Amino acid sequence: YIGDLLPAWKDLGVSRDKFAELTQGRQCLVGADLSKKIDLTADGFVFALDDGRLAVSATGFIPVAGLEKHEKADDVQYREWVADGWVIATEGQVTDYRAIETHIHDCELTHGWVVHEFCYDPYNATHFANELANQGYTCVEIRQGVRTLSEPTKLFRELIAQGRIVHDGSPVLTWCLANAVVEQDHNENIKLSKRNASDTKRIDLLAALINAMVRVQELREASGDISDDILSEEWGM
Repeated sequence: YIGDLLPAWKDLGVSRDKFAELTQGRQCLVGADLSKKIDLTADGFVFALDDGRLAVSATGFIPVAGLEKHEKADDVQYREWVADGWVIATEGQVTDYRAIETHIHDCELTHGWVVHEFCYDPYNATHFANELANQGYTCVEIRQGVRTLSEPTKLFRELIAQGRIVHDGSPVLTWCLANAVVEQDHNENIKLSKRNASDTKRIDLLAALINAMVRVQELREASGDISDDILSEEWGM
């Protein structure tokens, strides 16, 4: 279980105000996990800090009409998370992906965040990515196979274990981390998964971050820095 890292993860959280201070005006990679429109979906932001850490934040989105049903099925307090701003409830029966677009714009305006790339799983997200591309965003397709996800997932685990991650204390992201298991093939490649395919213990916010972590790994390699040193500011470019 990646949840074995939960004690270390919880120690790496800071207040939302402190996180905003750490990331103000910085470039970021944005990952997305666009699940079925009736389920939880997510975006995640990854920043390289000057002190060698990665700062990460993720937000969930869920249709308001399904809140009560999902609270019972998933056994979590979605309405409390919505009230606290960790999850955004979208109008109607299905998640309106435009809410994610609005959220990205709001973060740019509020925090001065500069989106370097939007990293997306092509399943469910190609049309949405095309819309962002038309607005001038650089969109990068992230395939979901173990070859693509293994090294970024290992890097994420290592950074937690080394205390080189900082996050904003989201209880939703922590819940996703606790729910995740690691699948490994015969070549020791890994990817994250729910315990069971039908499980309602969701990992969507974590999956969004891992999609962004794929590009962290690739940009490190492109810059010639494949040591344990984190990307410098500006992603080594």
